[in-house]
Amino acid sequence: MASTLRHGQTIIIDPNGDLDLRLYTTKNATGHQFNSALDGKPIAGKISVQLKVSRKVMVESSSYFKAMLSNNWAESRQSVVDIECENPVGAELWYRVFHKSPLPNDMYDIPIDRIGNVIQYGGLVQEVRGSDVDLEELYEWFEKCLERIDLPTITTDELTMLLYPCYAFNHAQGFATVTKRLSYEISGHITENRTTEDRSIHLDGNVIGSVNGAKGSLRSRLIRGLFGPIDRFLDATCACKEKSLFAYCQGIRKTGIWPLEDQYKKSVQQILDSPGFVNFAIKIPDGACIQCVSKLSPSTIAEVREKISEEFDGLCLDCINMTKTGDVDEDYWAHDRMKEWSSACRIHHGQPSWYFSFVGRKTDMKNHQRKKRLEYKNSRDRFGWFGF
Repeated sequence: MASTLRHGQTIIIDPNGDLDLRLYTTKNATGHQFNSALDGKPIAGKISVQLKVSRKVMVESSSYFKAMLSNNWAESRQSVVDIECENPVGAELWYRVFHKSPLPNDMYDIPIDRIGNVIQYGGLVQEVRGSDVDLEELYEWFEKCLERIDLPTITTDELTMLLYPCYAFNHAQGFATVTKRLSYEISGHITENRTTEDRSIHLDGNVIGSVNGAKGSLRSRLIRGLFGPIDRFLDATCACKEKSLFAYCQGIRKTGIWPLEDQYKKSVQQILDSPGFVNFAIKIPDGACIQCVSKLSPSTIAEVREKISEEFDGLCLDCINMTKTGDVDEDYWAHDRMKEWSSACRIHHGQPSWYFSFVGRKTDMKNHQRKKRLEYKNSRDRFGWFGF
């Protein structure tokens, strides 16, 4: 059985292990020191945990440990090795994955702001940075972590911390939920919340742009939905149109969207959930004609609220990770032609999600654009330049 002891004691990942890794921290360790496993000299710091592992497994699983333990470094001859590590839980997680060792239950309860550190440590042991980290072996772990997080109720700050992890771990439902809530619930510009010291761990800029684009589209549709009916009053010929228009504007004011210059201080969801929107009511002017009474019906605004609430399903990772046919252009036009917006996707979504998600991974789209430029250049060289 694997031990689950913490706080400076030994955790046995491999009962037959021939290597002890002592992870120590120098943060908040003033006055603490321990004797080095290499030469016995004191090291300023505090041992967080000691893990018993297999040298062979560590060498085969990690380029970082392969360099440390199998070359001419002093550590290659030691049975105990000291490693400075500020993320011992993330390190233990990766070592257990290397050894295919069962994960303790508490490893699925890593705080949201520490998940990024797991990705960062993966980059260390793989000797890569940012989006180059291979996280496939941790997909199941991350899925179980998300199951323990109540995505519909966590704060928007916590949502921004989950943006990159959901993207990096290729969790389609999680990413859709996070991006949908942010688009509806953030009033200002949506940004990531950086939780690691590695500045290369972040979303592609085009993805952040798409989330903000979706938010802007929702706001525009909301304004059009509420103010569009005004044209019908202005085009009316009845004598009561002025009073009816005034009554309608009074009703709009209660939704919180007026004045327009202040509505950007509120999120789309705040406006949709305002009492004046949920319980939209207009005092019908005396003598209003049947046409004006119809235009002042609360059902019109209820339809606007329902439509906007269901407008955007979040960004779709499968649409971002296109192509499905091997041709970006063909994929784009095929979706636009068939109107099957979530065909072969892991989540069901409508046209807005497809439209804002069809941006491609940055590296894939760069390669596609480079290929197109090369094809264009070869075509021009072959047939000549016909310009005006």
